[in-house]
Parts: sequence; C-alpha cells; structure tokens
Amino acid sequence: MVAVFRELVLPDDAEAVIQFYDRHGFGFAHAAGFPLTAAAFQEMMRENGLLHYDLIEDGGQIVGVNGFFPIDAAMAARPYEIRNNHFLMAATARGGMLTGRAFEQAFAWLVDHGVRLTSLRVRPQNKVALSAYLRAGFRAVEHSRPAGDGFLDLTSVLPGVLGAAQAVTADPELGIELPNINWVHLKSDKGVRGSGFDDGVERLPDGRVAVSYQVAPRGMVSQFTVDAANGRIRRISLDGVDYTDLFEKVMNYQPDPPPVSIDLPGFELGSYTVYIDSDGGLIVDHVDHLGPVLVDCFPDHLGLLAAYRLPPRRLVETRERPDGWATRDASGTVRLVKVTEQGLEICCRLPVGTTAPGRLAVRPWVGLRTGAYSVAAPGEATRTGYLQTGLWPPLLPGYEACGDADWSVPLDGAQQAWTDPDGGLGVRIDWRGAGRLRCEGQARAAGPVLRYRVRLLQRRPRLELTAALPQPGRPGPAWSGGGRGQRRLASADGAGQVVLSSAGLLSWTALDQVVWPDATSKKPFHCLSHLPATLWPSLDSDRTDVARGPEWAEADHRVVFTTTDGSDDPGDPTQARWSLRGNADLTELELTTVAGPEWAGLDFSLNLRPPPELERVELLDGRGSWITLEATDATARPTGLWWSFTRWLRFDLPAGRVTIAPVAGEHPEILVRAPAAGFLFALQSRVRDDGPSVSRWRVTLTPWADQD
Repeated sequence: MVAVFRELVLPDDAEAVIQFYDRHGFGFAHAAGFPLTAAAFQEMMRENGLLHYDLIEDGGQIVGVNGFFPIDAAMAARPYEIRNNHFLMAATARGGMLTGRAFEQAFAWLVDHGVRLTSLRVRPQNKVALSAYLRAGFRAVEHSRPAGDGFLDLTSVLPGVLGAAQAVTADPELGIELPNINWVHLKSDKGVRGSGFDDGVERLPDGRVAVSYQVAPRGMVSQFTVDAANGRIRRISLDGVDYTDLFEKVMNYQPDPPPVSIDLPGFELGSYTVYIDSDGGLIVDHVDHLGPVLVDCFPDHLGLLAAYRLPPRRLVETRERPDGWATRDASGTVRLVKVTEQGLEICCRLPVGTTAPGRLAVRPWVGLRTGAYSVAAPGEATRTGYLQTGLWPPLLPGYEACGDADWSVPLDGAQQAWTDPDGGLGVRIDWRGAGRLRCEGQARAAGPVLRYRVRLLQRRPRLELTAALPQPGRPGPAWSGGGRGQRRLASADGAGQVVLSSAGLLSWTALDQVVWPDATSKKPFHCLSHLPATLWPSLDSDRTDVARGPEWAEADHRVVFTTTDGSDDPGDPTQARWSLRGNADLTELELTTVAGPEWAGLDFSLNLRPPPELERVELLDGRGSWITLEATDATARPTGLWWSFTRWLRFDLPAGRVTIAPVAGEHPEILVRAPAAGFLFALQSRVRDDGPSVSRWRVTLTPWADQD
C-alpha cells in the first residue's frame, strides 16, 4: 500500500469523506441511526473548530482520516491540549505500518504546534482502536470506566515528551543527542496490568495525576513522568542519570494560570439558589435536588458549539447588579442575567460591530433526570415524551449536526419544558429572536443578540418510599454454603433460592420458577468487557456530572457481601458492603447497601442484568401512571443506546411481574440503560459525608396467578 497524506479541503472533499464513513459504517451518527450528509459533515467541522484533518489515500481512495479540534462532544480542550476525533482507518489499513505512520504524522503536527496533551474518546468494545491508542501512549488519567454515553476518555502526554526531547536535542550548547523517540518505543515502567487503561498512571502526593513512560530507542533507556493536567515533564532520566532540571531549563515552562475565584452573592428564589461561577457560567441548585438543576455556560461567540459538558477556561469579568449580573469576556461578548420572582431573564450580545451570522450559541443544560421533556415551536408539532437520553432528546456527541434536519426547530417563540412530578420540580425556557434550536438543547442565534427566559417551577413532590419488607410469618429462608465459594439463601420448602458468588447475585428462583437466570458472561456487553454476575455492586462516580453522566461499572472489589445488612453497626467506615434478605417464599427480596463517609460523594449502585429476552419495561412517571419503554424503538432515531432514570420500575417475565422500588436511601433512583444488547439497570443512592449511608431496595415478584 502506497499511502499519501494530505490536508482536508472543504467543501471539495466533503462528499468523498462521508462516502468513506458510509462505506465502513464509521462514526457515532451511524451507530445512532442518523444519516451523515455532506452538509452535516461541514457543519460538524465548523462548529467543533477544525484545526487539522488528515486524509490518508491509496490510489485516490480514502483509507483513513484523523482530525484535531478545540472542542469534541461538547467538551473544550484545556490549555496546552487539543482534542483528537475522527481517527478512522479502513479494515485493510489497520494493524500495519499505515496506522503507525498516521500516529507519527499526528504527533509531529502536535509537536510543531506546541501541543503537550491530546485527548480522545473511544468505545471500549472497539478493541482494534483501543489497542492502538493504548500502544500509542493514551491512558485513562481521570476515570478508568466508560462515561454514560459508553465512551472511555483517554489522554496522551506523549506530545509534550516528544516536544521536550526535540528541544533538548536542538540546543547545540547542551551537547545531548537523543535518538529519535516516537510512540513505537513506548513501554510502561510498571508493565501492563488489568485492562491497561491506567497503565503507568499514578496520583502524586500533591494530588496531581501523572503518567510514566519508559522508552528504549537504540538501547538508551529513558523514563519520563509527565503531569497529566498540563503536559509538563516532572521527572526524566536517561540511562539512569537524572535530567529533570536540564529539561525544565530548556523548556522554560510557564506557571499554570492561578485558579480563578469569584465571591459574588447568589440569589434565593424560593428553595432555588442562583449564582455565577468563575468562568461566567450560570448555576441553579435546589435544596432537595441531587446535582445542579441548571448549568448554563457562558455563550460561545465564534460559531462553535457551546461546550456545556466541559466549558473552556475563560477570562471573564462579572459585575454584580441589584437584580443579577453582567458578565463580559475578553472578546467583548456580554451576558446579562436578571433575577425576577418568576425566574431569570437572560440576554446575550456579541461584541459591537460583529456582523457574521450564526456566531452566537448557548446551551443550557437541565439536570432533572426523571419525568417528561417537551419542545414546542410556532408552526411545528410539539415533541414530548419521558426523558430517554439518546432517544429523547437525541444525543450525538461530536456529530450533533447530523440531527439538524429532523431534530431542530425555529428559535423564535420556541419553548422547552422539563417536569419532574416525583421531585416536584420543573424548568421552562422560552426563546426569543431568529435562529435555530436543537431538540437536545443548543440554541444558535441568527443575529448578534439572543434572549431567553428561564422559569423555575416547584410543586409538592410525589415521591413516597415503599414500606420495609415484613418479617417472615412462617419459617424464613436460611443461608447455607455452596460449591465454588457460593452462598445460597433457600426457602424452607425448597421452592425458592437465591444463589450468590463473590461477585454478586447469580440467580433467583421463587415458587419453583426461575425469575432471574444466571447472566454471568465473559463476553462483552456494550462497553463492559464482561458481566460479573446477574446483580453486582459498585461504587460509582457522581451520576449528576455534566461531562460524564452515569458511568458504567464492572465488578468492584471495594464492596463485600454480608449475610446481615450491618445497618445498626457501621463497623469499618472504609468497608462498603451489601446484603440481601427475603420473605418466606422468596417472592420478595430486600437489598441493602451500607457505605461510610470514606466514600462520600459517590453513588452506591446495584447493577442488574435482567433476562436478555426482556423487550420492554414500565416506569412510573410521577403522576401515578405506568409508561412503557421499548428496548429498541424502530419508529424513532437514534436506535442505539438510550438511558432513563425512574424511582419505580416494573417488567414482566415468565415467572410473573417484577417490581423494584426504593425503601430507604439518599436520592434513590433507578437507572435504566438500553443498548442494542438489551437492558441493564442500576439501583443508585448517594453516599453522605456525615456517617454511614444505608439504602434499601425492595424487589417483588407477583406470580401471574396472583395478578388482578
């Protein structure tokens, strides 16, 4: 294969590129069931701020592409960083020298432009791509689990290493000649352990995260330790000799910008609190709601996406006003926020004299997870439904423009509404001025001004926890040991049984009917490498994180099982545990989790894989009505992964109807995920910082013979 690398030219190359994507089924839009058009591709490149995009051709045909952007998936690059996306290679071009050349071209461009860090997102089930990224020095420096959308975030600090080595070699006064170093020479000083996602990653005593590499070009053993936040080399040795001071002198690293703090009083609107953060973002909290109710980052003025998931660092000046704030950034873009009894009046303006259309964009993010969402606009049919992120509203990280044809409405007069009857909260946004509103939330003005009103609603919440499981009225089930380290909880008559392993619950039988068969599998399930059990515990990162959402978890060895719940005796506060008990015939189970303040701020989850033949579930919508959600929806796009939150869940199995509801806990919610492989549930509650946190869940089987 004789490959040629050249720069993308738009609009000339757009059609050929999308044909390449279509031919190989590349890109998140394809996975989600959206068409990728030439117009959408060009808009994607524009609003993500395309910096560099390689086309790799063989015989005039595209066999690979690779792009670099300041924004990807609504997340902005940090200082010294560029985000890598659209690194796609045809099957015939993988696994050989061409992938290596693509990395070399990419890293050379990054070094030439002073970039120290590059980050990308990959689906763990894409083993070919994941393996290539790990070999090229990409690591999971913050989270080793996939985010809510199923993508794993990886960062490479290698550009900073290569740039420093190049600078030292180029200095004639030093007299140091380093062999050419590239990603091919990378080896970890700790060896590959586990998945390799965090190979060489360590948390330093000062709290910062570093990545260590070992390279051995032409026999010279070099070890680097690099700060994962800014790409600075913290330690370097060449054949055992420490060269850290020398490299720092040559590189002349400038101090990181100091953290920006802001001390402006917020406003109270009933039980809501409204305030401004240091980057000019608008935040709304509610005393009873887990996580922010609304996050509205400072508007974008360059025609790019409003990077709401991870906003860029901005130099802003915020002035307090009697009824709100006025914030201005270095470009002269202004946002005025007026706080009224009804909510917020917001006006965004581009710098005076700006005439280019479509430059101003905002993306208010609403954190209500349960309930309904609707979008209405004059002359358009109202779109409404239960919140199913990925299905409604659609979610196309990095490919947002692919939904514009079917999932956007005129901006002027449009209204978005979120209602959560369970929590008694609601948010409504009314838009004014010409432009377009995407159903997922981004608004782009046609002119230099964008106005909108935010109404914060509150009613009496409908959330009521269920009663605790009653004590058995006849001889209750008893625990016994089993083979291969298993435990068994069996009813007195032998017709009911729960089998557990060290990983979690394997199977559940009641009334001689198998309710949950053993779902343990060594095969991948969506972005999970395997299923450790049918139900397994995990301690997860904050489900309300705007950038990540609810993460995916496999077996978590920090959590142990006990045959008693331990809720009256917290014991070792560092030991998280879970337990199970049942009624006499094991048609009702109570699952209990206990975690000490050591794990404060995390979510304690019980992950459940129901039988694979389950096609639909029912969620209680907060108004007392059960709504049915299909695992796959053939009538709407996208058809890939979606997820929802609820507080009550039920579904039908051959043995009967299973209902899951919270009994006790901090902010209990049930996460319902539906990738193409079928449903996966997570029973989640928050761990507090003021003592042991106890949550209880009731799982009830109602046999078909007992149905009304």
